[in-house]
Amino acid sequence: MKSLTVKEIAQIIGAGDKELPEMCLRTIETLDFRVERIEGEDEERQFQEVESVLGSDLIVAGSHRKVQWEDGWGENLKEFVESGYALSTLVPKFIRPYRPMRLSGGYYRVADPYFEMNMVTVFRERLFTEWFSDVDHIYEFGCGTGHNLIAIAGMFPEKNLHGLDFAEVSERIIDATRAHHKINIDGGLIDLTQPDESIKLEPNSAVFTIGALEQLGTGFEPFLEFILRAKPALCINVETLYELYDNGDRYDDVARRYLDKRGYLNGLVNRLQELERQNRIEILDTQRTFGSLFHEGYSYVVWRARS
Repeated sequence: MKSLTVKEIAQIIGAGDKELPEMCLRTIETLDFRVERIEGEDEERQFQEVESVLGSDLIVAGSHRKVQWEDGWGENLKEFVESGYALSTLVPKFIRPYRPMRLSGGYYRVADPYFEMNMVTVFRERLFTEWFSDVDHIYEFGCGTGHNLIAIAGMFPEKNLHGLDFAEVSERIIDATRAHHKINIDGGLIDLTQPDESIKLEPNSAVFTIGALEQLGTGFEPFLEFILRAKPALCINVETLYELYDNGDRYDDVARRYLDKRGYLNGLVNRLQELERQNRIEILDTQRTFGSLFHEGYSYVVWRARS
């Protein structure tokens, strides 16, 4: 196995030729980024496994799964309390150990069982350092266990953090996090399919989602209009972005078929581009990044509403 270089990691997480912040460099030095590309017969076997999954009955995303999300975050809350409120227990269960990863247009085996979380750590550090340094309030919609906001608190302890989710247990996790770790964070409830107009954003705010709009399929318009009316200084959507996959690419064909079958996010990039043509928003950055066997869940688009 070879260890990814700083330059390779920068490319994978969407930084291109930009220098990574010192925080990222320190993280890369301390974590294991050894990988090995899956090739030849092993690659074919991997594709056969993927085809087998795509040919099975898959759970379709949507708000009808609220009970499952309550149960899932509830499992994290139980471990959080039983561990004496260890923040490491708030990593979502869907980030599974030893999974092969999609990196730079191929499948890779990984040495570290939590390689995906290692990549996410560097990715968040770079993304949030670049875009959130100058705002006072940061809102995550669909925050789940709050683990992304906790990462931001470590970077910017002075900022006001707000986590909203449609699962009630999420608010309980955030309340416990604030109480036991003295993090400047509060929680609340929101239905992304029909956001409550009484929810107001503080001045000089940024908002972000990570894998939350994924669950909306093509039904993201009410949330998008909510953000357009709220006019935060910045919006970042870290999601699986359907329109970024290339026609004719074997790996990308898998991604499109998987998103179709799961009913995942589709159409956001096209809609944002339409809004930009209408001069309602400005798109600041769009990048493909990395993900699992089935899709790149950490691609992102950065944009802001025009005044």
